[in-house]
Amino acid sequence: VSVILVRLLFFLAPPAHWVLGLSRVGFGPYLLGSAIGTLPGIALVVLASRGIFELLRAAGSGAWLAAALVLVAGLGVRRYLSRRDARSPPEEDPR
Repeated sequence: VSVILVRLLFFLAPPAHWVLGLSRVGFGPYLLGSAIGTLPGIALVVLASRGIFELLRAAGSGAWLAAALVLVAGLGVRRYLSRRDARSPPEEDPR
């Protein structure tokens, strides 16, 4: 039950893997709980992506171009922010 709850709440987040790996949950309950707990999240992603693709198909090629530009812009912003954070010096403790 605890594995199902962790998977329902945190889906496939890496810290959930770490916590479950450090716990004393056996492999069988871990496998069964993970299978049951991830099914709702996987179903939600599949259903949502199907709707998004149907919406883009109905909208035409301009919508695909806009979606691609949003994706590229998002990746560019993420790369910029990660590089900026890597260059900034660590903050000192004010105490």
